[in-house]
Amino acid sequence: MGSRFEVVRADEIDEEGLITHQVIEHLLEDDLVVADLTGLNPNVFYEVAVRHAVQKPIVHLMTAGEEIPFDIANMRTVSYALDDPDLLEAAQEELDRKVKSIEDADWIAAPNPISAAKNVSLLQESEQPEVRAEGNLLASVNELRDEVRTLRKRESITQGNVRRPVREAVMACLLEEESWSITEIAERIGITPASAAGALSVLFQEGRAERKPNARWGAVAPQTRLSEPG
Repeated sequence: MGSRFEVVRADEIDEEGLITHQVIEHLLEDDLVVADLTGLNPNVFYEVAVRHAVQKPIVHLMTAGEEIPFDIANMRTVSYALDDPDLLEAAQEELDRKVKSIEDADWIAAPNPISAAKNVSLLQESEQPEVRAEGNLLASVNELRDEVRTLRKRESITQGNVRRPVREAVMACLLEEESWSITEIAERIGITPASAAGALSVLFQEGRAERKPNARWGAVAPQTRLSEPG
């Protein structure tokens, strides 16, 4: 991706003037913005809101294992981990796919919470009754969607009529077969490879998953505990 773009980091801008003004100029004018939400930095979320408001392409990143804030939880976020080669590679591949998709769409940004709310408001303010009715209907749908998101905030999936966190669904896969690739796990339970890799990273840290040869993963066999005679 770097060969197709001139990459500018917000923390490395050294032009004269206030850094805030310079960063906002890039947010308003640049073709693409990549925002790292790791750590839930308030400044970053302010900058994301600016980018959403101008309805220009943006890609969200976040360290695996961190919870995506509610307001943008419905927008796809690329998970990564600097200390996990498999997850880092999966994140790089997904980032490249997202950028290619944005290029193919002629740099038209995907809908975001601000653009969606703005479009609904315009419909509701229309002088045509039919258009106003459509806006009111969309507003009701959005309210219902927000309620559903609240109920599903813990990011769970349904499998076998039992709701389980994504991490546990990945663990169930590892227990089914001796060896899985990240892509196989993602296809098996219907999630993105980056999400699967993020869950594997957490399971690895918990000591429940292990890396196998040829970029494959498996469950860690429980160790037998011997009780000492009293």
